[in-house]
Amino acid sequence: MLLLSLQSFSQNGFSMDIQIDSAENVLKNYYKKNKNNPEKKFLTDNTSSDLSKGFLFRDIEMSTFELFAANFSFSDKDQVQKISFQPFKLLNSTTILSKALGLLKLTIVQKKDITTFGIGIGASNESPYSKKSSRLLKTYFDNLVVPEKPEIFDNRTYNEQRNIILDSLINFKKDTVLGKLLLAIVNQNEIAAQKKAKEQYMSVLEKFKQDKLDKTLMAFDEARVKNVFSWNIGYSSQFFSILGAKGTANNFDSINYYSNKASVASANLSYSYLNGCFSIALGYNYIDSRLNAAKNNDKIKYNGYSFFINKRVLSFLNDSKLKNSQAYKNSLFIPCLKAGFAWEVKNTNEKRYSLIEGGIKRSRSFSPFIDILISPVTQFRISIPFQKNSLVDGSKLKYLGTTVQYSLKFSNLN
Repeated sequence: MLLLSLQSFSQNGFSMDIQIDSAENVLKNYYKKNKNNPEKKFLTDNTSSDLSKGFLFRDIEMSTFELFAANFSFSDKDQVQKISFQPFKLLNSTTILSKALGLLKLTIVQKKDITTFGIGIGASNESPYSKKSSRLLKTYFDNLVVPEKPEIFDNRTYNEQRNIILDSLINFKKDTVLGKLLLAIVNQNEIAAQKKAKEQYMSVLEKFKQDKLDKTLMAFDEARVKNVFSWNIGYSSQFFSILGAKGTANNFDSINYYSNKASVASANLSYSYLNGCFSIALGYNYIDSRLNAAKNNDKIKYNGYSFFINKRVLSFLNDSKLKNSQAYKNSLFIPCLKAGFAWEVKNTNEKRYSLIEGGIKRSRSFSPFIDILISPVTQFRISIPFQKNSLVDGSKLKYLGTTVQYSLKFSNLN
């Protein structure tokens, strides 16, 4: 058995059992593992929370970029349960089509007895696949010097050295027992030398990773989220709880005549500075809505405008602990407290006053809030909306309430 094994070994020649990437691939593979992994496609919402941008339009707002997020809002007037997800981010591909589909987002919202289904698209220049990220990648990594792989890993170099040794042996014959033993000794010595060199090279790579690569990658990520612009456009359709009914008279129900309550087209733009240290957003909603499901309640037009701003006022970790936290390394998440406000207006120019919901021609809301970002998974908001309504009879009503929001998301967990 020993002779057969040695013979097979000498006939087939030496081959390394452990392959080492060339120096040129070290950086490429490291970045691929950390940034182009399909799981990283879920990571595009570093600079904003998944909490609603305001009070009046929280059931139709579609600004999140997460793979999956659930938002629960409770106030003295109503409750809103909202689920947002981008299912095509699960596509294990980086083709143009999969990237385009990855922009698609879906929402399902329940508010009182109204169910809302929404579809939209949105993008942000902080994405690892954006042109900005590609440009920054070259800036940070093109001039990074990677430790070169030792020549001992080059099989051609080894074979040349082995042939010189074997040719120098007097009366060496490969088909004899002595020849096979000598060949095995040469091979085993080379294996030992390569194993030792491999361990030394891996040690060099690990030091390079800790001293250079990790820090450069972190600097690249921080530059990627320094100035972030994002946009969203969407369409939502709202339905009454009763989708269809038949009355006793001629199988007709005039109370539940309509199933669709409203159609909404929305758009928003936002800007964030320094990984969410400061954020600002503008939004517009075109709403075609009816008062209720009864017959002859036609839809009327509403316009909705929103302005949102927040500022990080307190970080729960100092800079040293933050940079060493796993959540920050994985997703640049900063546990912190943010403060801000949302200002919103919803109005209609409809002259048929009987079709206006609640008789409210204009509703204005000013909502100061505090966001508590505990982890990449959970976030809270406490808000106090000040609402002022102008009615069709010229009277004005003012309201003061409290809203608590809770957000749960399933991404940024890798």
